[in-house]
Amino acid sequence: MVTLTDLAENTERNNRIIQRALREIDEQVLAQALVDMTEQQSEIVFRNMSPRGKDGVVEAIEQEKKNAGPGSRRRATEILQQLLTTMTKYAKADTDNEQAWLPEHLPATTPDETIETIVGLSRFVRAQGYLSLEEVADTASDPLLRKGIELLADGWDALQLRSVLETYKRTALETEARRLDILVDGLESIAMQDLTHTLTEKLLAYLPPRPEKR
Repeated sequence: MVTLTDLAENTERNNRIIQRALREIDEQVLAQALVDMTEQQSEIVFRNMSPRGKDGVVEAIEQEKKNAGPGSRRRATEILQQLLTTMTKYAKADTDNEQAWLPEHLPATTPDETIETIVGLSRFVRAQGYLSLEEVADTASDPLLRKGIELLADGWDALQLRSVLETYKRTALETEARRLDILVDGLESIAMQDLTHTLTEKLLAYLPPRPEKR
């Protein structure tokens, strides 16, 4: 069985193995496994987590020190080691000859651009690991893409990620629909030669009410 000590050297290969294992393990199980780990072993894990992800695990560790018995902690350690062993077997596949570069900016304006960006992100993650996405999140101009990259870097699982992004998607669609409605109504009002005051009041109705001045 592969242990964290086996992956102590701070190399791209070792970090990629650890990051993939972390994406497959429940936060509570990871916290239980880390309770009995040395500080050096814990740091091997933490170097492969975003600051937000680390804070969540550290908080969970304090809870599991009180709640998890020796049997639970031992099983959690075995689960972590099994995942590390499995990911080590697939490490060679992760280092295939795919290019692992990304453009200076991540476009997602058109379907073609979006597909190219997502494929590039997939190759980048396979070669560099999820944590490396922290470095590229700010290069995404699309808010939903940027948020998704941040969640991937933080280690969110697929279901949680989709749940958050669906909310962002719904908000974005509502905002875009409102913008288009304003354009259509505004242009129609111009064609109908509405008074400027009437046009303004009609379009302002699309905006949320402003707080009254006191």
